[in-house]
Formats: sequence, C-alpha cells, structure tokens
Amino acid sequence: MSKTALVIHGGISRGAFAVGAIQKLMEIRPDLHFDILSGGGAGSLIIPFVALKEIRPLIEIFTTKHNRDIIKKFALSERIQEASILDASPLWALLDHYYNHNLYNRLCASGKELYFNTMCLQTHAMTVFSPSINPVITPLCAQRRFENYDQFLRVLLACACQPVLLPPIRIFPQEEPIRQYIDAGPREYAGIEMAILAGATEVFVLLQSPVTHAVENKEYHDIYSILQEALEIFTADTANNLHITPNLYNEGLRYIQDVKKKIMQQGVPASLIEDWFDTGKTDNPFYNKRPVRLHIIRPELPLGGGPDGLSFDPTLMQEMLTKGEQAMESHLTLA
Repeated sequence: MSKTALVIHGGISRGAFAVGAIQKLMEIRPDLHFDILSGGGAGSLIIPFVALKEIRPLIEIFTTKHNRDIIKKFALSERIQEASILDASPLWALLDHYYNHNLYNRLCASGKELYFNTMCLQTHAMTVFSPSINPVITPLCAQRRFENYDQFLRVLLACACQPVLLPPIRIFPQEEPIRQYIDAGPREYAGIEMAILAGATEVFVLLQSPVTHAVENKEYHDIYSILQEALEIFTADTANNLHITPNLYNEGLRYIQDVKKKIMQQGVPASLIEDWFDTGKTDNPFYNKRPVRLHIIRPELPLGGGPDGLSFDPTLMQEMLTKGEQAMESHLTLA
C-alpha cells in the first residue's frame, strides 16, 4: 500500500513558513493525508496538528506570539552557571495550553506513524520518540516510546530546545542513568530516511533554511552571536544534504529493476528472478520497495527570525507564512 510522509525541520519561529506551505497544500490537495509524520525543531510542534488535519491552531501559534510567549532572555553573565542562556518556561506553558490531553488522546488513536527527532547528550545518539507500539526499525538511530501526556509534552519541548540556547530536557525525569535530550540539529537527516524505511512512496520535506544564503560582511565579536551563526551553518548544511540519500535510494531501485528486466529478457521466469533478489534478510532496504517521489520545499532567501529562529515577531512570521504558501503553490505547479 502506498504511503505519504511529511518531514519538517527548522528553527522555531520559522515554522511559520512550513505552516503556510501546509495550508496551501491542504487547499490544493484536500484529499491528501499523511500516513507518516516526522518532525524536529519547529516540525515537532507542527506534525501533531497536521496529523489531525487541523491548521487553525498552528496559524495562531506561528503568527500571533511574541518573544515573551516563548522564552525569557537574560544577560549572558547571569547564566554562566545555568544549563542554557535562555529560559524555556514560557514555551512549556504554551505547549501545555495548545497540546492538551484531548489532542494527545486523539493522536494516539489516529493510527498515524509519528516520529519526533532529538539527540541524547549522554549517548550522543540521535533518538527518535514515537507513541507507536511498533515503530519502524532502523539502525540509523535509537528509538524510544513515550507512554503518557507528560512525556509527550517533554518530547515536544526537547525537540524545540537548541543546545546552549535552551536547556536539555529529561523526558523520563526519574530515569537512571540520566538521559537529557535536545534538538537533533544536524542529525535530522534521519527523518527522511525513516520515512522511506517505513514504506513512504511520496515524501514532502519542508525546510526553513534558504536555497541562497545572505553573505554577512561583518566581524562577530560576542559569544552569543557566534554561537547563533554556527548553529545556522550546521542547519543549512543538513538541508543541503537531505536529498542525497533519497536520490541514491531511487537510483538503486532503478538499477535493480533494469537488471531484472535484462535477466527476464533471457527467458528467466519473473518468479525466479524475484526469488533471487530476495536475500531473506529483514534489513534489506530495497525489498518490496518502490522509488520515492520526493518534494523538497524551502525558501529561496533567508526568512529572518534571527539566526537561531528564536525571534518571534508576528508581522514577520505572517510574512513567512505567506512565503510558505507561495513556495508550495509554485512547487505543485511545476511538479
């Protein structure tokens, strides 16, 4: 059975771009539904509502909030002994308000495959959280299941917390040994690979990093701005490399099909050919798979929102949403 996947990465405030793109996609393809949803950063906050085909709460979250609704800022000197430069307690309150028990219960009953991407500080492993009892098995990352509402909120918060800027999160507070989780950052490439392994034949990837980056002709002097710019570079690098694995996967599938056709032309029965190509190994990534139709939607130019994606300006975020709508419409017109 064909499956459609949605993969969303990117800085928090810039999630407005993805929300606009999804709104336009729902308008143009109203019958489209996603079987597999994977998110990191802003994507983790977006996929729960998309799974339930609810766009209005996302528009409110990503076009009406200010910095004070998401973070508390301090002078760097005040936070030397703390786990982060910024305080994420306002974001926790926002999550508790919008991502309530009712939403959580409906998500768990939806039958959707949901994957939330984090990185563990203690193990250095990309760790994907899911409510599913039987998630897709992959050697690409560690996998853990959240089993209640509090753990669900903690997963969302961890996905949104960029290291140093925001604090690492303990998903299971009583767990020993201690495990703390943060935004997966440059390792979020695994989201698209997991979608393919889960059987997706059409994948929509929404990125917030631009195709063309603006050159900054200035010297960076302070720790905070250097950290922000470094995070921006790592994120952009991830976005540029996302298409490599799917393209190799598609090329591999096409090569296998070409070889099968040549063998069949020699008079070998199709059933025997299929048996030859079935290694009997469950980790064969090409077994019973079809080429993936990949859609990558991203802005042409920087969206703004600060290098860290943690600057919340409703006017600017509304502009990002509009750019997302335009990018999706343009992509679907050409697709």
